Amino acid sequence: IMSFYNDLCASQSSISASMKANWNCKLFDIKVQEPGGDNWDPTTNRALPDVDKDNPVMNGTRGILEAKARFNKTNKELAKAHNYEIKQICSENFFQTHFIIGDDPRKIPLGDVNAFSQRVREVHPGLDPVFDQFWLHNQGFGGMKQMLNEIKEEVREVKESQKPLDHAGRLSTRLQRRSPWLLDVDTEIGSEEVPAKPEAKAEATNATAAQGGLASPANWSESGGNMAKDQIFPSGCFDPGDVAGLLRDLWVSHAGTDDSDRGLSEEDAKGMVKEVFPNVTGDTWPQYWEEMNPDGDLKLSGEEFLVFAEKHLKDFQWPIQGYLNSECRNHHFSLLSLCKPQEISAHYQVAFVPGKKNSAGIYMTQQRINVVLSFKQFTDQSGWYRANLRIFNKSCIGSKTTTTVILMVLTLTLFSLLTLIDSLVTLILLPLNLYRILWMELPSDSSIEEIESGFWRKLLQGLDARGVASRFLPALIVLSERLLALGFIISVVEAGKESLMNTVLPFGILSEKCMIMWFRANKGWIIGRNVPRGINMINYINECTEVAGVDYLAELFFEVLFEDEGCFHALVVGLIILRILEAFSLSSRLNWLPRTLFLAKNKLQNFLLAYVCLVAGFSLIMTLYFGDIFQQFSSLQESFCTLLLYSFGSTERALYGSQPFIEVGSSHLHAALFFYTVFAVTIILNMFTTIVIDAFAAEGDPERYEKIYKEEMQSLTMRLLQVFGKGHLLNKKSQLTRQESSEDDKAET
Repeated sequence: IMSFYNDLCASQSSISASMKANWNCKLFDIKVQEPGGDNWDPTTNRALPDVDKDNPVMNGTRGILEAKARFNKTNKELAKAHNYEIKQICSENFFQTHFIIGDDPRKIPLGDVNAFSQRVREVHPGLDPVFDQFWLHNQGFGGMKQMLNEIKEEVREVKESQKPLDHAGRLSTRLQRRSPWLLDVDTEIGSEEVPAKPEAKAEATNATAAQGGLASPANWSESGGNMAKDQIFPSGCFDPGDVAGLLRDLWVSHAGTDDSDRGLSEEDAKGMVKEVFPNVTGDTWPQYWEEMNPDGDLKLSGEEFLVFAEKHLKDFQWPIQGYLNSECRNHHFSLLSLCKPQEISAHYQVAFVPGKKNSAGIYMTQQRINVVLSFKQFTDQSGWYRANLRIFNKSCIGSKTTTTVILMVLTLTLFSLLTLIDSLVTLILLPLNLYRILWMELPSDSSIEEIESGFWRKLLQGLDARGVASRFLPALIVLSERLLALGFIISVVEAGKESLMNTVLPFGILSEKCMIMWFRANKGWIIGRNVPRGINMINYINECTEVAGVDYLAELFFEVLFEDEGCFHALVVGLIILRILEAFSLSSRLNWLPRTLFLAKNKLQNFLLAYVCLVAGFSLIMTLYFGDIFQQFSSLQESFCTLLLYSFGSTERALYGSQPFIEVGSSHLHAALFFYTVFAVTIILNMFTTIVIDAFAAEGDPERYEKIYKEEMQSLTMRLLQVFGKGHLLNKKSQLTRQESSEDDKAET
């Protein structure tokens, strides 16, 4: 799956060729957590030879309780060596360099395990080919190259025999249906075929493959056709402005990524500098070395290299094409089956590059679509993973205008005046008000109404420290406004944190300021440290775009205050809508809705508790019985979500993968869902409807409504008094009231 997505990103073969010039895709980052590896022989792809049954060279006989292989010195040394190889391959440094960053296919071709073992010391003397295979060898079209070769051979045979040609001199219908690439084959009868030069054959084959969106592998050589190495890459694989990637390739190729021994000797540093300063001679080199190594030791550290690189960044001479992007590199994804990490995630960014032009006439990136493909292992060392795909986007850079600024300022002003100031004061004074509520004194000789009134005044003071909103708004509305302000504050904090995170990958042609910022933001990544790359959105707006004036303020304020990947701002909007619904109570034609909900709230709370318990009980049963068979019931959480959706008519997830009357487990699943439907849907949900209808009927009777309303308020007050330790006052007063009522009844009798 990762190979498929990576190939689509590299070739953009999922979209038409006319869109490819506008939309670019890059592999942002790959995260691998806890790669472990097992006791396995990576060279032969078989168990270690420390057990008799797994040792292919031992012969003879043994007793049933006697072991031979694990006491053999040669086998023990060989198993020890293979275990060391696994640890080296599955280490963080190895994965960071060869898996996350990837190798250049021009040096280590895709699927060429021999080249891999020759260039990388950790896999020496070699890997089994299964651990470096690359099935999707042609950018998303696995066996297409082989099929084209078969068709080409068939066409050659047809031309030689001329039997499949019809009377009009065209190819047979069978061959035309087989592949559209045959339509450009010369089929003129009687024409003498002129042998083509090998170069011409290669160009024709490459052109045919290019029409189908194909790219040949690095080590392809067939029929005399030898492609230039750089032609194997699709368009967009190279980035001339990625100075951080170029510097990383330069440093890692000479210093490596081993944390314990990072640094270069003078001779190695000289060879590295000559790659970017071709004119360095023996006379000029001492000056460069003195500048690079000011402390005068014998090692060039990564930090010293970064200082030198920043000073001479404009003078370095790089390859014309630039840095080979990560999505076009050889990532050896098959190593996942060897190391079995707990979690893997790949983050891709798809950007619409030809947006607005800046002052230099360079297009800025506007729309960004983030695609995160993640896998989580079911159990340790199982090698089976659960896939998850997440797609989200950010707002377009350059789309904010003066109108956006006006709307943001108006929103912040109104929000601050209406609820934010009061909410901040309430939040600051909340500990003091809670202390006052806990230690408040209520007169025991007062009536129930006086006790309730005094308690609610204290409680409203805790919700409204200034005491302004509580004078004309109900307590529930005041509470909703405080939650609204709290949600907005959390949303702003999250948006500010995300604006400072390195979540941006520059696209297109970069300006000089953007290159320098890209270099400074990724210094640790350049010298081989296991850290993610990227720049934050604030630096991207400042250095990589040309927005200015009001547009700049709009972009900056929106990014810091309102742009977040989560759902916090959406929750705030939902709370605002609920707050607006309070206007229904002001209309005699619409106040039935809030009155009905108020009367039904207690029974609805009890109903929800009973319903959740019922669904949770069935979820536990489904997980225990069907968890090993059906993915939708593999965990308690999955089962609960599945049954919850099933209760309200979404049955596709619950029945996914089932084959009733064919497979026994599927038949049992349908039987279990039948009983769940009887209890949870037919009975319980009808109770929900009954509760709402009963509350609606009570709302239409004024006397009944007033009675139920008074009982509900007394019940709520009693519960709150008990929470704050004052429930005994109301209980004592109620007992006195009942005694007085009983004495009055006796006196009347």
